[in-house]
Formats: sequence, C-alpha cells, structure tokens
Amino acid sequence: MDDPLERAADLLQPVHEEVASLRLLGGLACRAHLGTLARRSDDLDVVAMSASARDALLDHLRKLGFAVGPSGGWWRAVRGKGKDREIVDVAPHPIVNPRTFDAMTLRSAPMSLTFGDASLHAVGIEDLLVLKLVAGRDQDHVDLVLLTAHADPSAAEIARRLELDDLGRLAAGSVANARHALSKGYLSEVFAQLVGRAPTERERSAFELFLVQLGEAGL
Repeated sequence: MDDPLERAADLLQPVHEEVASLRLLGGLACRAHLGTLARRSDDLDVVAMSASARDALLDHLRKLGFAVGPSGGWWRAVRGKGKDREIVDVAPHPIVNPRTFDAMTLRSAPMSLTFGDASLHAVGIEDLLVLKLVAGRDQDHVDLVLLTAHADPSAAEIARRLELDDLGRLAAGSVANARHALSKGYLSEVFAQLVGRAPTERERSAFELFLVQLGEAGL
C-alpha cells in the first residue's frame, strides 16, 4: 500500500465509531485536496474533534504498539526506530499551536474520502490555509503555493477567520516571510526541492495575488 492516504485510512478505520471526528491535518490534508499535485508527505497529523475521539484513537494506537505521550499541547504516538519509525501526532480541538500556544477553531466542513470500506476525513480548505499560514515554515509556504493555484481559496475569508481567532499578528509574520522568499527566489528553490519541479507561472502568480489580497485585508 504505497498511497499514504490509504495507509492513513487503514490505520484509522478500526476507530470506526469515532472516525468522523478525526480529521487529517498537514501534508496529508494537502494531498486529500490536491491529489498527486501535492508534495509527498508520510507524516500523519490528526485533529480529534472531541475528547472521546482522541481517547479512542490513542487507545487504538497503544494496542498497535505505539508509545503515546504529551507533546507541546498535542499527543505524539511513536512506533519503531530509525528510518522505519512511525509517528502519529494528535491535536486537540481547538488546535493549539505548539510554538505559541495560540488556538485555532476549525470552521469548514471536512473533506471526505473513501478507500474501499474505509473512510477518511481531512480539514476543509479554508481551515487548511489558515493552519498553513499560522505555521509559516518553508514547507507550509510550498503547500500554500499549490493550494492557492489549484483550490481557489478566498483571501478575504482566510483573513476573517484569522481575525476570529486573534491570529492575525502570527499570520502576518508568515505572510511577510513568504513575500520575501517569493521576491528573492528562495521559495522557488524550496518548492523544487520538495515537489521535484519548479513552480509554474500560474502557481507563482496565484500565490503572489493571494499575498496581495491578504495585504489588502490587513495582513
């Protein structure tokens, strides 16, 4: 099973009564929305929308041999060592930023996928963009390039959601870094490293326009 989304569905499906309350975050959420356009990511990041969903997932992972413990406001489950090590990071809801401890509320309907008898849910597109803006790492900016070009998000709606959770200041720093990386060519270099190709003119232009629109919205 090479598809990381199928592997995630297979891992989560035994928590069948709570699976609708578990939503993918991060790189796998990008893959859910973008398919093979997304950069390759095998990291499994999940938000548990309720305490019962969290407890069911963590108990399930323990039964599979994962060591589970707290990690910066989240929970981390680890199995194996070295290059074969598997990590599942589980966030509470509202989602706590492990660096700043700001909290973000998911507001979009989840995206649902089906793999045979297994189902999987990813955070909605607006929520995903807010999360990527707030995280603000190089790989998050690469994901934003792809999402803005191929998912057509609303910058005004993203800015509104940031304001609702008082995350504007945190996101503004990420936006400034992205503008700088884009203008200096650094973002294109990182994009090529992570995606395996250069960004297209459409992708670059769409992200540039998205940043301009965020600026017009106060970021």
